[in-house]
Amino acid sequence: MNETTRKISLTKEAFGAKVEEGRTTFTIFAIEAQEVRVLLYPSALEIRPRSVMMHPVEDHVWQVRLDENLGGVYYRYQITRKGKKFSVTDPYGEAVSEHDDRSVVVDYDAIDTADFLNHEKPSIPYESAIIYEMHVRDFTSSETIEVANKNTYRGLMASSKLPTGEIIGFDHLLELGVTHIHLMPVLSFEENIQEYSGIYNWGYNPLSYFALEGTYSSNPGDPYERIREFREVVAYYHQRGLKIVLDVVYNHTFYAKFSELEVLAPGVFYRLDAAGNYANGSGCGNELNTEDPLVRRLILDSLKFLMRRYRVDGFRFDLLGLMDTETMDRIVTELRAMDPEVLLYGEPWVGGDSLLPYDKRVAKGTQRHKGYALFNDEFRNAIKGDNDGDHRGYIQGDTTYFEIIKSGIGGSDFTAHPSETINYICAHDNLILRDKIVKSMGELPEEEILKITKLGFFILMMSFGIPFFHEGCEFGRTKHMDYNSYRSGDYVNGIHWNLKAENAELFEYVREVIALRKAMGIFTTYTKEEIAQHLFYYHLKEGALGYEIYDYRRKKSYAFFLNPRDYPVETLFRVAGFSRRLLCSDETQEQTNTKDCLILQPRSACIYEKEE
Repeated sequence: MNETTRKISLTKEAFGAKVEEGRTTFTIFAIEAQEVRVLLYPSALEIRPRSVMMHPVEDHVWQVRLDENLGGVYYRYQITRKGKKFSVTDPYGEAVSEHDDRSVVVDYDAIDTADFLNHEKPSIPYESAIIYEMHVRDFTSSETIEVANKNTYRGLMASSKLPTGEIIGFDHLLELGVTHIHLMPVLSFEENIQEYSGIYNWGYNPLSYFALEGTYSSNPGDPYERIREFREVVAYYHQRGLKIVLDVVYNHTFYAKFSELEVLAPGVFYRLDAAGNYANGSGCGNELNTEDPLVRRLILDSLKFLMRRYRVDGFRFDLLGLMDTETMDRIVTELRAMDPEVLLYGEPWVGGDSLLPYDKRVAKGTQRHKGYALFNDEFRNAIKGDNDGDHRGYIQGDTTYFEIIKSGIGGSDFTAHPSETINYICAHDNLILRDKIVKSMGELPEEEILKITKLGFFILMMSFGIPFFHEGCEFGRTKHMDYNSYRSGDYVNGIHWNLKAENAELFEYVREVIALRKAMGIFTTYTKEEIAQHLFYYHLKEGALGYEIYDYRRKKSYAFFLNPRDYPVETLFRVAGFSRRLLCSDETQEQTNTKDCLILQPRSACIYEKEE
């Protein structure tokens, strides 16, 4: 362990710029610095700063306290080391200028409102989450939605209707019935936006772990306005029963060699090989050295800041396989102490060769009994096939995945509790669900694509674990076969809301299966032990699958049936033994043979209920 950074991480001083009782305190770490100054700028464009000397208050910790309220003032730090001067932004800066080149002092007394501070958050246990992934810009960028504040934070609160009457925008989320809104990155990132062509990127190239992205604000030049607007969104969603999850990227930064982190603490924040080269497990040129105490502190400080100042309800961790397990365990412990319902999940893989030892990485299995969840790529592939190729999964008729499907329905083998798996069939990365089905199946009539999609959503919602899906998949969104659309522009990434009318049957089905999952309750309350006791499988022909779950609390049973084949499959299940049919993806489903046994229609799923 680095003893220097361990001592710095233990300081009781709060890093960053803090305004309290009319005074402003700047505190920053700067290892082996000879001198540190804070450069104060009255505006974003002023080129002549006021330079104020800082003083060491502990080893490698520098501070200055000014008897002024400097809220709204722009600043940078100037570090002198070995006779050379470096100027950087504040890695703890809570706001940044429009072009991210200056940090901004935030006086929360000028921003805080009673409505935001005191609004009531919905109570939804994280085990009950149904996650809907969306992007600020993509949600309203399409010409198919006419609302105010398009492409912005405030656009997330806008609702409208299609000419045919379908609800679109925010109210669509309420109609759909999801519980948690996963926002793709909203913290400051390298934009490279070209408004004239609609080209931009999703934000997985972080510049700050504290400051909000300005391009989503109605006034990017006002650092306070983005804070107000995002808070409005959070309060609005909370007041209407939805929780907010932020997508965070603690695996790399956009800059490395010239980043403020490297300048302030050389050789600390990034993993380096023996030759001093940056490790590249992220696939983006560098990877954060999360096991270092100072790096770990920055991660924890930023997460707790986001929960405290923005009142968000959870975090999704990009490339979580690059984070060490000790740091992740600390995150869970400290954030759950703030909010027992906080939802935490991430990707249990890496983007390239990493220097982090395998036994220290977050991976499937390390989350057992730890209170966080991991994306279940094995179940995903079993359901729909590989990400971007033409391989088929169970819903396209490949029944070789039968055992993995059964395991996934039961909460998967790598978990100790079903809330430790994120089950999904579509996300922002890779081919979106419709495109994957089309690529793997070739030319198919629309009604067959609909059947396969319904089957996928049925498995997703009628399995133990936390379901997750990407915006627009509920009405058959396409990205025109673009499998890596992080900078593909509005035409590809924007939500074409007209599809909700064109694929109304699919949307209504997804809405219904979500409502049924919530009404049943068993998928969010059962432990693995209860699943083992009360989940039974039927042995059917032709790779069809049947399973029964007994709800011992309400004294009823549910029977579920899946047929991925493109032809009917007869079963030995007697319909008369159950009191009613709850849901069928094919309305012609209830057909029986001469023995009153159910015949499963091609590419279909259904549920029956029986009360004692």
